[in-house]
This record gives sequence, C-alpha cells and structure tokens, in this order.
Amino acid sequence: MIESRYNHRIPLYFFLATISSFLISLFLFQIFAVILIVLWLLEKNRSKFLAFDKISILFFIFIFIRILSVVFSDYPDSSLPMLYKEGIFFLGFYAMCFYLKVFSEKNIKTIAFTFVIAAMAVALIGLIKFNLGLVHRAESFSSGYMAFSLYLLASLGFGLLLYNFITQKKYAMAWTAGIGLIISGITASLGRTNIVLAVLVFLVSLFFLKINKWFFLGIVLLSVIVVFISFQLNTKELKDRIEQPTMMSDRDILWENAKELILKFQHPLLGYGPRTFDRIFTERDKLQDVKVGSWHNDYIQLYLESGILGLLSYLLLVGFSLFTALKYLIQKKATLFERVLLTGSIISIITMLLAAVTSGFINSPLIPVVLAFYLALISAILYPAEKITDKLIAEEIK
Repeated sequence: MIESRYNHRIPLYFFLATISSFLISLFLFQIFAVILIVLWLLEKNRSKFLAFDKISILFFIFIFIRILSVVFSDYPDSSLPMLYKEGIFFLGFYAMCFYLKVFSEKNIKTIAFTFVIAAMAVALIGLIKFNLGLVHRAESFSSGYMAFSLYLLASLGFGLLLYNFITQKKYAMAWTAGIGLIISGITASLGRTNIVLAVLVFLVSLFFLKINKWFFLGIVLLSVIVVFISFQLNTKELKDRIEQPTMMSDRDILWENAKELILKFQHPLLGYGPRTFDRIFTERDKLQDVKVGSWHNDYIQLYLESGILGLLSYLLLVGFSLFTALKYLIQKKATLFERVLLTGSIISIITMLLAAVTSGFINSPLIPVVLAFYLALISAILYPAEKITDKLIAEEIK
C-alpha cells in the first residue's frame, strides 16, 4: 500500500508552508517546496510507484517533451535554465500527488482551507499596497500584477465551494470577508479578462452550484465597498483604462508576430525551445512596454517553445484530468467532500485555461505550481490509496 516513511505531520507542515507562501515570499516558497520534494524523493520507491496513475503518466509525457524541446532548442543558452526554473513545477506535482494520497480527509481539508486563506492574505497585501499608492495595479511582494490576479482568480472558485464545509457563523462571516478581498484584489489588479472571468465564476457558483444567498450578498457588499474606496485612493491606472478602453496592451503586436512565425512552419514538432521569446520576437521597437517577456498567450507560448507535441501533451494532460473528474461527478460516486474539492478544482483549472488566452503563466516560477496542486488533488480523489490497495489485494487473491 501507499505509505510514508515519516510521521504524517512532517510532510503535512511543509505541504502547508509551500501552498501558503506562493505569492508572499518566493524565497520561502522555493525553500519549502524543495524540502517537500526531497522528502518525497526519499520515500520508499514501491510507495512512489503505486502513487503513479494515469494523470501522473500524462504529466510525465508533458515533462519529457518539454525537456526534448530544450535538447533540440535553437537557443540552448536561453532554454537550459528551464530545467531548474520549472523543476519545482515538475517534481512538485509528484510530491503533492503522493502526499495527498497519504494524508487523511481531515488533513486534505486543512490543506484546502490553508490554500484559500493564503490567497486571502495575498489579496489583502495587494490591496494595502494599492490603497497606499505604492503600485498602480494591485500586486503582492513576490509577483507582478498579472501573477497576483491569476493566483487570486485560480483560488476564487475553490474558495466559494469550500464554504460548504463551514458550519459556525463566525467562521462563515470571516470566509465571506476573505472571498470579498479576493474579488476586490482581482478588480484592483485591473486585468480586464480576469475581472470578467471572476464575475463568471461568481455567477456560475450562484446559479448552478447554488451557493448560499447570504454568502453571495455579503461578498458583493464587501467587494463593492472595498473596490469603491480603493479607486478613490488610487485613480491613475483606472483613468488610463477608461480613456483607452480598447487598448490591447501590445497583444496585437505580439500575436501578429507570433502568427508570422507560426505560418513559417519552422520547428513544428518541438518548437524553438523554452524561454526563447527574446530571441525570436522581432518587433520589440513597436511595443509600449519594452519589458514584455512572453507572448501573452500560453497556447502560442507552448507551441512556439515546444511545438505541436508540447501543446498537445499539455492539452491532453489538463483535458483528461477535467474529463475524468467530470465523469466521476456525473456518475454520482463522489461524497460531499470529493464533490466540493473536485468541482472547485475543475472550475479553477478551466478559469486558468481561459485566462491563459490573454496572459501567460506557463513560464512563471509560481503559478504553474497552482495548476499542479489542482491536478494532484484531482489525481488523489480519482485514484486514492484505498483503490490502489484494494486492486493489489484482489490481484494477490487471484
């Protein structure tokens, strides 16, 4: 059976520390994540092997193709850093997947709540910086506004559904305030796509997932108040957005150049190599923001970096995970615990995929680990240790 060689509290504490430090401190996040990965690497090989499931296999295929695209990169000096910069994303998935299968339901609930509470804290930090006029768009200590906004967006649907586990009034009020801060943080980051997606997630949760109406009204009221005050204290970027409502933030230039490269049909299988944007983008002199470092679209990014194989392996990984999770829910096999976590994970992943159309997170040192967390959570629910153990026992009886 799958078991850890450690007292469960040890990996649990480092798991909690990892997921609660995403955008609070990059340095601490990397330390905690590396320790968690090392703990996993030192686990018994048999247990690690048993935790390997279909989602794990697809994740490995994606990793393998990304590494191949480094090997065959036209610009190896630009691509080689990917091997260590995305190492936490690659190995972190397997560490989280393993321990989520080892932990008890109570431990997993603690992890889920900690993840969203950390997002609430990040939202509060971003709002404080924004209201003090330290930034023109809300952001955290270790990220820019795009990562900040996407992180909060990825936490929103999950947080809305976790309300189902809250029974005490005082905690329900605190949770309402926290979700209100997350929505306010997304709004103050002024990412138009993410604001629209946040509204959609909120409405889907209200009309289709039937979240508590008082919970809904409380969130709306608090969000309106916080956003109104915030934009009274910090108006510069909002005025620019109102004056230029159709501004594409250089995306029209980026995507036109990307279109030219795609139509050349060079390196269609494995792309030009990871992190080669600066080497293949040819129209930087036309940009308003000369510091742009990506294509602002993860699907274009993946195709140009790792070719059609990289893009398809990524879509297959997330597509299979979402399909199997939805199938499990439709078949009504899920308990309330599983239903809440699976539905929250599905909404969050879909939201991230949609947001990736106008932004990019695949090369971020932080946000891909959020995706890995949700994929690991789905894996742990669909392929739990108990199912694996029962299957092994049945095989031994035969």
